[in-house]
Amino acid sequence: MRGVMILDKIENWKLYASLGEDLAGGLKMLASGNLDTLPEGRHELDGDKLYASVQEYQPKAPADCRWEAHCQYIDIQYLVSGSEAMGYCPVEKLNVIELYDKQKDVAFFDQGPEVGTALKVGTKMFAIFFPQDAHMPMMSLDAFGNMGFAGRVKKIVVKVKVS
Repeated sequence: MRGVMILDKIENWKLYASLGEDLAGGLKMLASGNLDTLPEGRHELDGDKLYASVQEYQPKAPADCRWEAHCQYIDIQYLVSGSEAMGYCPVEKLNVIELYDKQKDVAFFDQGPEVGTALKVGTKMFAIFFPQDAHMPMMSLDAFGNMGFAGRVKKIVVKVKVS
């Protein structure tokens, strides 16, 4: 599946249901609510084909974050609570600093000549990153003009196997 990075509110999830059954299933799960009490860790939705990873953390300075991209999975990154900045840049505009690791499904990049785009992602918003979309999650908003949020984030990353 090939798409273009998407940023939206979870209430609009049905707009993206035509992108694939598994992607729609992940979005539907996120839209179902009652995610505040979901514990950290991996949660199976459909085996390795579709699963969710719940994380809680304090966003970091951009210098402490890394550009990453995946080949085997599409990321749906959903903020249950809190806000953070996420960087976005097409993979081909970045320099590889760690080659793709098939076991971990990740490659890491450095900025190269392209700066990328910083996206503000708040509570009940999601970003979808396809394999050609490098992303830098977990960034503090304070690094982008002190946008006023310095608290913890609860995020669910749904991994959708590329078919």
